[in-house]
Amino acid sequence: MTDQATDRIAQEKIGRFGRHSDPAKDFCLEVHALGDQYVAVWDGTLDPSGVKARIDRAMEFVVGGDPAAIGAKQALREIEAQFNKRFPPKAEAAEDDGWQWAVVEVMGHRSHAGRTRDEERIGIKMLRIDVPIKGDAAANGWETIYYTAPSIFSFRLCDEATAVRANKPYAPASRYRLPPPEEVDDDGPVDDENDLDNLPV
Repeated sequence: MTDQATDRIAQEKIGRFGRHSDPAKDFCLEVHALGDQYVAVWDGTLDPSGVKARIDRAMEFVVGGDPAAIGAKQALREIEAQFNKRFPPKAEAAEDDGWQWAVVEVMGHRSHAGRTRDEERIGIKMLRIDVPIKGDAAANGWETIYYTAPSIFSFRLCDEATAVRANKPYAPASRYRLPPPEEVDDDGPVDDENDLDNLPV
């Protein structure tokens, strides 16, 4: 018998987790090891990504009716819950649809600020610019403009806030009003003669 055949028979005798030939015991030993590794991850001495992959693989195991395996599966669920609480799963990155926020200047002293991307139109590559109308696309929609490359004078990347601000209408100038004059206390009729007598000489 060749060495390869011997290795294959040895692998068939051991469980999927490589710990025991009995699948239920193999699973229980893997869960026990994952509990130890979770502690190491919590302490910062082990990379969480590898442990997470092993937890996911162990969760796929169907325990059947073995009481020890059922208890191990429950323990594994608790490990997974604690792991996900400590290391929340990252949301999948949104697919890149090619949009970039930019300020585009074209020949003729015109400028547009909005989201841009390359698109093929009428058989040629063109730059599409979606401009948020009045700076509020949710309320007013987009104005879409296409330009070919020779028409573009400059292309300056920016963030969304800059593009939105560039399209907002100008606010009217504010007016400043003076406050009303203070009211004078009037204790009674004015005695002009007494007032004149009290003037300094």
